[in-house]
Amino acid sequence: MFRINSTSCVVAFSLLILLSVTGVVASELPMIQGVFGLSPVLDSMAIAMWVPLVDGEAVSGVSWYNNDGSVVFPEFLAVAGEYGHPEFLASAMPVGSNIVGVTSGWSSWQFSQPLASGSSGLYLIIQLPASADFISEGEGGGAGLGYINGSDANNCWVTGDGCHWDSLEASYQMAIVPEMSVDKSGSVLVLEKPDGINFEIEKQVEAVVPLQPCLSAVPNPFNPSTAISFSLPQASKVQLNVYDLRGRLIRNLLQEYRDAGEISVTWNGRDQAGLKVSSGTYFVRMISDDLHTSTKITLVQ
Repeated sequence: MFRINSTSCVVAFSLLILLSVTGVVASELPMIQGVFGLSPVLDSMAIAMWVPLVDGEAVSGVSWYNNDGSVVFPEFLAVAGEYGHPEFLASAMPVGSNIVGVTSGWSSWQFSQPLASGSSGLYLIIQLPASADFISEGEGGGAGLGYINGSDANNCWVTGDGCHWDSLEASYQMAIVPEMSVDKSGSVLVLEKPDGINFEIEKQVEAVVPLQPCLSAVPNPFNPSTAISFSLPQASKVQLNVYDLRGRLIRNLLQEYRDAGEISVTWNGRDQAGLKVSSGTYFVRMISDDLHTSTKITLVQ
């Protein structure tokens, strides 16, 4: 099961972004509404936030409300780009490694030098530690972050494989605040938007992409049913589930051993008890051995 847990609510794929174009001081940090995080946390899972920048602006670090001080984040990264979705995780530049914050409080990480963008902004990326599932608030509760009430803008994305990014709802915003640089000495590092995947990255992608099944649903939106398809690269046990926007399991569509090849399963818009579900957006999650992928589908009545 893949869900986002919260100490005051459960929100599927609803993370946060707080954007700031001024320097950050303690009095300006937002009031936290609660704490949430992902469960389970899988390999190559990361969260990206969009920071728009104009000429002369740079980011010198980041503050975030941290849940568990025992959690070690493998890397913080940054990559230049345009608003829409981040680049491949392999294209991002590390700006910190083995990051630890305080328990139930605001933490801060300063970059070695301020970062500006040759494009319209930067994506700041937090790589999540595998298996650090969020289970509760405070010490020992796992990788969780504070959240505040959101806005109409979608400024946050999540990836499970480093290549494909899904935008998240804006109704909940994660308590991450970019710290803007006041350094006028000219030591700012300007990041350029990657032109494409270089040869070294391309070789990695060629080795990895065939092992990442592409999950699709046709038709989407749908009524009354949709065919959910994916390609299984090798024989293994497969689990295919449907979740609602609060992360609750709606229907288990498949849980059995399957041979390699194309697989298609039909969902008729009914829950585990055979009852019709309401119109709205749902998440389909496929897990097979070390493979995992998800997609959004919409039921219209």
